[in-house]
Amino acid sequence: MFINSSFSKSVFLQKNWQKEALVIKNAFHFDTPIMTGEDLAGLACEEFIESRIIKTIENQKNWTCDYGPFSEKVFKNLTKKNWTLLVQNVDDFVDDIKPLIKAFDFLPAWRLDDVMFSYATPGGGVGPHFDYYDVFLLQTSGSREWIIGQDCDTKSPLRNHPDMKLLESFIEKERHILNSGDMIYIPAGVAHWGTALTDDCITASIGFRAPAYSELLAASINKISQNFSPDLRYKDSDIAEDKYLITDSIKNQFSDILNKLNHVELLEELSHQFSLQVTEVRHPDLLEVDDINIENLDLTVLEQHPNSRFAYRLTDDKAILYVNGEAFTTDHETAKAICHGNFTSVQDTQILIELIHSGALLNA
Repeated sequence: MFINSSFSKSVFLQKNWQKEALVIKNAFHFDTPIMTGEDLAGLACEEFIESRIIKTIENQKNWTCDYGPFSEKVFKNLTKKNWTLLVQNVDDFVDDIKPLIKAFDFLPAWRLDDVMFSYATPGGGVGPHFDYYDVFLLQTSGSREWIIGQDCDTKSPLRNHPDMKLLESFIEKERHILNSGDMIYIPAGVAHWGTALTDDCITASIGFRAPAYSELLAASINKISQNFSPDLRYKDSDIAEDKYLITDSIKNQFSDILNKLNHVELLEELSHQFSLQVTEVRHPDLLEVDDINIENLDLTVLEQHPNSRFAYRLTDDKAILYVNGEAFTTDHETAKAICHGNFTSVQDTQILIELIHSGALLNA
């Protein structure tokens, strides 16, 4: 779907991906907006869709954030300037957005998180901030000015705000005006600040998942700890004269715990937990469950549910297929074929039945 012939995916991956921001002019062409402000307002009125309205003032010093769902009355009472509506996971609810995702097929499919849309009036935006994930910001209609700032991390000071993580200071490095079809790539940790210039400003944010090491380690240790027998417990080895003193002798026992950890097992569990996390779906209730049995299975009409997420890992003699946050052990060929939608090449048909029953596959 990229129409800019000068955009080189290989150069981008080598020079920009997770390194530096890049503006891609005329990346897409839209004969008509793929989403309108009315479309987004309608989604924001739905109870099961996550949405926010962020308001500011002329000098963008103060910000407020209200959470949906919203009523039609809320939108009728908004001013003509200085606010933005954000709607998460639009790709889960609007099938017309799916072709947009295919334009980023040069990146791992399991890295994609969601497509968020924002509609903003002149002066509207979400303020100076940074994200922990890579994001492409695509202008689908209207115009927006983007200011690129400094590199940030958890030590970067934030303003005291109950709902928004706004940077306390912003060091401008470059600024760009994006019009319909233009796109900017922002690596994780790079500060950015977008402000709408027109009253038809709609921006699609295509974000990519980046699980935190702390979450992966916590999940992995929790799983591995289940292999430790309840009989393994603390024993006194050095009782101090002061009954309130905990001596350093406990470190010897903790070293024993670490020695019992198998590093190969831990690495495998970290990889497993990572694969589970990157394939989790935001809205599992949207999956359509079918109770088909193997006798009625027609491989030629099977298709992936549009909201499902697929990935696989290879071991020496098997494959682990990850679908919507669940793991299935199968053979190499089956795992690859299912991920690519080549169901007629699947030998392990029983796994297809399981995936249909879970809603991951559709028996169209």
